Amino acid sequence: MTTNKDELDVTKHVVNDGELNLCNNNLSEEDFHSGIKCPSMPLQSIDLSRNSFKSIPPQIFSYTTLTSLDVSRNRLQGFPPEIKLLVNLEKLIAISNHLRLRQLPINELASLHNLRLLDLRYNRKLKQAALDSLNEVIIPNNSQLEIQCTISSPEEESAAKKLSACD
Repeated sequence: MTTNKDELDVTKHVVNDGELNLCNNNLSEEDFHSGIKCPSMPLQSIDLSRNSFKSIPPQIFSYTTLTSLDVSRNRLQGFPPEIKLLVNLEKLIAISNHLRLRQLPINELASLHNLRLLDLRYNRKLKQAALDSLNEVIIPNNSQLEIQCTISSPEEESAAKKLSACD
């Protein structure tokens, strides 16, 4: 559902109480700086998937009651340290972005003691070292956490490059 961003009334995208769905609106962080206002009500879930975000809009971190954040299929390279402000976060879904280990604030993620699912699948820049670091730092602080991450083998990477060259 692509919408004219100038006419986007965010309050119309609140489904159920406390769920904001801004999926597939071709939004970027600039849209939040240029007038899109987030609702003033407490939110438990925000879906920003399938947009054009290069970073998570800072307004999102004011929703400390948030339990679910979906930022899948954007252009994120990492998370800002402010992610630690989402103290009630249980699910962080960031499938198919451009995430890199050096731009993941691992200690801040480790401080999210309510986090139960960290889904980082299909981020081609994340390697085994990223998963090892996440497991080493986060899991000892949060044994309930499930980290989902797809690590491509060198052979799969090579095959993917050959396929993309044919596209």
